[in-house]
Amino acid sequence: MTAPDWNDWPELRRPGFDTSYNIMLFHLVPAIARAGIETGILEALNLAPRTASELSSSLALDSQAVEMFLSAAESIDLCRPTGDCWSLGSLGRLFSQDHPSESATALTAYAEPWHWANSQLWQEAAQSMRTGQDAFRLIHGRGLFETLAAEPTLRRSFDAYTDNRTEHSLADVVAGLDLKAGETLVDVGGGYSRLAAHAVEKYGVGAFVFDTPEVVREAVSRTGDKSQAQFVGGDFFVDDLPAGDVYTLKEVVHNWNDEQAVALLRNVGRAMPVGSRIAIVEQFRSAASGHRNALLSFGMFLAFGGRQRTSEQLDTLLAAAGFEPSRAVGIRHSTFDVLIARKL
Repeated sequence: MTAPDWNDWPELRRPGFDTSYNIMLFHLVPAIARAGIETGILEALNLAPRTASELSSSLALDSQAVEMFLSAAESIDLCRPTGDCWSLGSLGRLFSQDHPSESATALTAYAEPWHWANSQLWQEAAQSMRTGQDAFRLIHGRGLFETLAAEPTLRRSFDAYTDNRTEHSLADVVAGLDLKAGETLVDVGGGYSRLAAHAVEKYGVGAFVFDTPEVVREAVSRTGDKSQAQFVGGDFFVDDLPAGDVYTLKEVVHNWNDEQAVALLRNVGRAMPVGSRIAIVEQFRSAASGHRNALLSFGMFLAFGGRQRTSEQLDTLLAAAGFEPSRAVGIRHSTFDVLIARKL
């Protein structure tokens, strides 16, 4: 069974209706998937096919609501009927515990208030353009990172998403850093230390992870004595960073406007010996990246007040912060780019 063809629906054959319905559906898919995860329905169906009655009884859910949910979920092949029972559909299997895809993390993240694709943020786009303020601040009365610091559950979901989503390309990204045994890596905004740990294991470097005190506490509680990196908590705009040879900023610079980004890079530069390297890792805007990164850039403005930049725009920021012109490093099998510059 494949996902339903919307053009088979007579109602969708009216001029323009199929397009508008699919646009609406784009926003509904993450919400439906998230409901299936949070109620435990997808986890239960991953174990074995079950009837709607069994699901509602075992998960303490309203029986009529479960029946309606399953029918709605079938329309996107999240689950599918098998006789009197329901099982996971092709989309639903992406969310199973043993599936290698990162789609579960990505799709459910779209419904989170901090995600750049969250529909609520885009509904405030016009007001953001009038005021120059990010939509998250307009909606919640404070910036996204202030909110994450105050709400641990939200912060953990954000940290887990950012930590996990580059796993498939991590080896290629770290290889592009040209690390040498005995060097010290400082991962700025490094979260739960996945990049640093990989660098230590594969290249024999020492490593520090610098992040907010809240993130560091969570990271230490997760890794305990097994961490291959030393964690340091602080504010990377003003606090002293550890001394090192290579400083990585993976998906950090794009969270901030130009003025903030230069201030961040300058503070990192203050810790860096002359000749040491800084590596910016994120998705650069270019003709090759097409419309996706243009949408991502505007979404980053709505969520964070930041933006995606071209390598030339990043070079301008680096120069203003006291770095030499950078060199781009091609990363195979990845949507990420790496820009490396040396401290003057």
